[in-house]
Amino acid sequence: MAVIDRRKNRIGLRVPKGWRSGCNIPIIRRKICILGEPAVGKTSLVFRLAARRFDGNYITTVGARLMIKTVLLQPPEYMSGVRLKLMIWEIHGRHRLTPLDPYLRGADAAVVVGDAQRLETQIDLWKWIDHARFVAGDIPIMMVVNKCDVADDDFDPGLVSELAARYGCPLRMTSARTGSNVDDVFRELAVRMMRFPRSHGFLDGGHQGENDGSICS
Repeated sequence: MAVIDRRKNRIGLRVPKGWRSGCNIPIIRRKICILGEPAVGKTSLVFRLAARRFDGNYITTVGARLMIKTVLLQPPEYMSGVRLKLMIWEIHGRHRLTPLDPYLRGADAAVVVGDAQRLETQIDLWKWIDHARFVAGDIPIMMVVNKCDVADDDFDPGLVSELAARYGCPLRMTSARTGSNVDDVFRELAVRMMRFPRSHGFLDGGHQGENDGSICS
């Protein structure tokens, strides 16, 4: 399986021999929501994915922030590659949870994030998983504990492992500061989404928006 950034092969896997990214490669759009309590590092994770660096001086997200990133995939079951256009919505941690959540409606996947230094954010991961599935259905969800580079006694590996098993979510440890596992989380989620086709997902032609890889607030 090969997953690469369309422009600079940033995700780190070698481009398969003979790969050609012509304009006739189909484009599939998928919406990902990033959920979790305030200050768990959601903005840092998105910024690390988009800008390839860490900046601790963030302004708290109000409402939601959108980042668009396109990757190339060539799953074994596909005869040719596809371009997956990820619409990544980072949602404010104080967001009011409602049955008609405007941000989660139409989501194809979610990443729920806890903080390795704050036990209460790890406990509350179930709340975000339940809400995502209530609004968006049985979508792929990745459970992430961020700040693993500075984890302390507040990190409870048994608790998060039990939650992951109960909800059937892959569990990954990340660090937006060092970049550890950040690309891997979105790469794995992209592959999982390919197994959840949505009829509305295809875009026409090979044109890419000018905001590809950018963060929009």
